[in-house]
Amino acid sequence: MTKPRILYVQHELYTWPLAKMWSHNFHLGLENGFTANGLDFTTLVTPWFPAAKELLEGKQFDQVWINDIAHAFRDGGCGGYQMREQDLEWLAGLAPIRVGFVSETLQYSAEEYASNTGLYQLQEALGITAKYATHILAVDENDIEFIQSLVPARVMWMVPCMPETFIGRTDAAPSIPKGLFIGMPYGARADWLQMPELQELLAKHESQDNHSIIPERFDELHAAIRSRISGDVSRLASAYTSYLWELRRLRELSFSMYLDGLKEGAAVVHLPSYCKVYNSRVYEGIAAGRPVITSRGGGRPRLDTLFEQGKDLLIYPADDPLALATHIRSVVEDPEYGRAIALRAREKLLLHHTAESRVRQILGWIETGQEPCYTTAADAGKTAPAKKEALQMPGIQLSPPGREPALRGGDPLSKAKKRLALPKPRNGKLRILLVSPPYARFLGMGNCRFPLSFGALGTMLSANGHDVAIYDADFDRALIGKSEPYEYTFSSQEKIRAALQDRSHYVWKEIDRTIRGFNPDVVGITTMTSKYPMALRIAEMAKSINRDVTVVIGGHHSSIFGPKLVQDTNIDFAVIGEGEMTFLELINRFCDPRPDFTRVNGLTYTDGDRTVTNSPRELLSSLDVLPIADRDLMINEGYVSENNIMASRGCPFNCSYCGAQVIWKRKVRRRSVPLITREIEYLLRRGSSRAIQFWDDTFTGDRRFIGELMPALRKFDGLTFSCITRLDVIDRETLTQLKGAGCNLILFGIESGSDEILKRIDKKMTREMIRQKTALVHAAGIPWLGFFIMGYPGETREDILATLAFMREVNPSYAEINIFNPLPGTRIWNELEAQGLVGSDLDFSRYSQSSTDNYFTNGHMTKQEFKDLALYMAREFDAHNRRHNGK
Repeated sequence: MTKPRILYVQHELYTWPLAKMWSHNFHLGLENGFTANGLDFTTLVTPWFPAAKELLEGKQFDQVWINDIAHAFRDGGCGGYQMREQDLEWLAGLAPIRVGFVSETLQYSAEEYASNTGLYQLQEALGITAKYATHILAVDENDIEFIQSLVPARVMWMVPCMPETFIGRTDAAPSIPKGLFIGMPYGARADWLQMPELQELLAKHESQDNHSIIPERFDELHAAIRSRISGDVSRLASAYTSYLWELRRLRELSFSMYLDGLKEGAAVVHLPSYCKVYNSRVYEGIAAGRPVITSRGGGRPRLDTLFEQGKDLLIYPADDPLALATHIRSVVEDPEYGRAIALRAREKLLLHHTAESRVRQILGWIETGQEPCYTTAADAGKTAPAKKEALQMPGIQLSPPGREPALRGGDPLSKAKKRLALPKPRNGKLRILLVSPPYARFLGMGNCRFPLSFGALGTMLSANGHDVAIYDADFDRALIGKSEPYEYTFSSQEKIRAALQDRSHYVWKEIDRTIRGFNPDVVGITTMTSKYPMALRIAEMAKSINRDVTVVIGGHHSSIFGPKLVQDTNIDFAVIGEGEMTFLELINRFCDPRPDFTRVNGLTYTDGDRTVTNSPRELLSSLDVLPIADRDLMINEGYVSENNIMASRGCPFNCSYCGAQVIWKRKVRRRSVPLITREIEYLLRRGSSRAIQFWDDTFTGDRRFIGELMPALRKFDGLTFSCITRLDVIDRETLTQLKGAGCNLILFGIESGSDEILKRIDKKMTREMIRQKTALVHAAGIPWLGFFIMGYPGETREDILATLAFMREVNPSYAEINIFNPLPGTRIWNELEAQGLVGSDLDFSRYSQSSTDNYFTNGHMTKQEFKDLALYMAREFDAHNRRHNGK
């Protein structure tokens, strides 16, 4: 089957009271089906239709799917954007195939029309819209002939569906021994709720999402659309991307909370409604894992084949409340009976009614004309298959279906197969502890830098309903503001090794208490190479506390050595590359009834005695899909942090020693200025400091971005900020903009005072260029810090001393000296590995940017001579900094 490029037009309402009733499973939940089938799709939500032409400019489509073509064209758009005929004409010109959804029954009795005159509008709207569709999907089989009488389009009966990720089960006893009614109490429904024979048996379901921040955030999100559409056209795409990410997040979180609430009752009850089929409410109840009691319209033979009365569903006549009461009593008094019904219905849901299979069936019908079979006589004794395709976040590219994950080399783990620990969700949710390992604490130095690698990740996990905590094991309130001279750090690598060997060290005791106190199902550990030994110790501690805890490791070191790391018995999964979406998807797979990790891109793990490495994860196309970090997730006692943030990821340059290219692949992606300023507003509200630290690799790499961001920063009274960048991407104009916006420190990589070493590093700079650029910085009156390196492979004593002399010449406000430390995955690491000087079996506890064991001078001096020279350089840099800063 040829995979088409699809434009998916989804109708959305403006306010939460109305929007709440739109079922996510038959709404944006269809995106799960697109993703699982490897489709190239673009979602256009109707409130943004006035900007549709700008948003879709340059895109080409084979099919347009419109959900739906009745409600969106009713008067007032049912509370959303009311599409017009000219909108349909434009959509018809985008693709030769247009698929229209009709998600409501179209034909009613005279009494029903009298009770709700708005029902007439469904047919009226369809009389206009249907002629623009080539294919129509109708949920009511009895409407097919009526639709065919309007237009020559092909019409198919389509049964609602549910994304696999939301299909759960519950073995817990109900907390409410009643049937829970879901839906709006309109018409006769309100009377049923007051009937004496039902009052003791039926309760109105009140979803907890209605009492959360979701309604307010949803309304705010849609109230802001008009100003976003009428604003700067160049920012439309990023504004829409941000909106769509937030909408998906709110919808998914709301739906999860809603399904959790349905589990509280002994059964889910669907009272008689205008819709005469098993609508989405029935499938929601099944997905929640409770027996469903429902009525249905008569004279629909195909509908009757979907579920069996008394086996999959409990069905009552729409005019018989006593029959409903009997069904509710049957499951309240006999929970095992109700549980058996729920499990059989769940099996059918997985067999025939997932969003993943439904999208595939629709595509097959469009291509071949063959209508799908939603149930078969062969179902007897048949069980639902394990999920073959794990779901990804909508819009993230999947590896092609059918492609198997790589089995790298058949890495033997041991003669005994390693046991992969899988967490057991509690009500579909997990307790997740994200740990940043210690390092500076072991040297008696302070660290107040917020762990940005966990910020967006923790926030997304929390938004998905999980219980999340971030723990920075390198934070120590007693050490806030404490630093040490370079002479001390160059002499203290043994303190790191000693702390690793001392299991009674107070830091390890604190980590132990934290893990025990939080009692996580999953421990996620981020690790730079210098912290890798500490990460291993934390993994070991977590497993010793609870052998069943799942340990996931990520970060730079994991991205290079992931397949080897998972051979450790204390590490279950390793994330390779940009980690947020991989980790989030992994957690979602844990919550599936039958977890399948084979399609989680960017993941490696063990399967029996082999190591499985899945396809690589593509970098996020837009950083605006990542939320502002919720720093209240930190659980350190007395925690405070710097206001450190990132406005971008990646660096386009290719310095041979730099690890930025390992994950970011030299691709620069920037957050939108409105999102950056929102995060700054959030940080300023949290504390008294008005100092911001930008930790981008090359902050001033894009002049247009700086030209947009600096005016935005000037609006914050008293704001100051620091940033990291390169000297070859600054000029007088840029420096003037930075200073005017409050920049009070710029950090530059100088690296060496030798042109030969700068060339080997591939710095793309010379001493003369550095002189000229640093003079501009001095003239601008902005303090600056210079990073310098000593010990680069092949560097001589004379080269190192030239660096010292050059540092004094360019005279930075603060000078930082580091010992060359080869990072895995970099070009220089690969060169040294080819020479047999480094490798994955290196004792990483001996090496850091302050370790004199980093000895790669190619015989130009002895190891002791190098150590002595390193300490001399440290003392001279310390003296320079004392002269400039008085300490």
